[in-house]
Amino acid sequence: MVFDSDEATVSVSVTPPRSQFFKYESFSVGCEGEPVHPCLPPCSVQAAFPSTDSGEHWCESGLGEKSNRVNITVTGGRVILESPVLPLMEGMDVALRCRCQPPEACQHGVFFLKDGFLLRNSSTGTITIQNVSRSDQGLYSCRVSRLEESPQSWRPLQARSLLLPSLCSTGT
Repeated sequence: MVFDSDEATVSVSVTPPRSQFFKYESFSVGCEGEPVHPCLPPCSVQAAFPSTDSGEHWCESGLGEKSNRVNITVTGGRVILESPVLPLMEGMDVALRCRCQPPEACQHGVFFLKDGFLLRNSSTGTITIQNVSRSDQGLYSCRVSRLEESPQSWRPLQARSLLLPSLCSTGT
């Protein structure tokens, strides 16, 4: 999915702000910037389907500059990993949460993996990686002992930069 705007500095946003969704969930993708003119409405996806709604999403300015890319995964499985949709910044803390269908299934031992290897287990289904560094970049997933494993999610890392607030709201 590609959006156009007439300003050179744009970024893509996803609401709710995560990269994995269950089949039939809803989400929206929009463009933001400093400023984005005209303020583009978000693209709403209702009843998401894996084969049509999974993939890379980004925005393009009228000058041809492309925003960051986000990879959205829609799964027919019963486990997803909730993680920030945008690249991680060095030094920040990041929370990872395993979500299950049905929700009670995530109460039976959740294991978080990085690059296919056990990172940590959690009785709450959530972990926090503190003070993120270059070594934390990788493919993350979660596995529920009595269910299955989520799709993998690539967590890129970028150097710290100043993020300016958007001059237009994409809404929800």
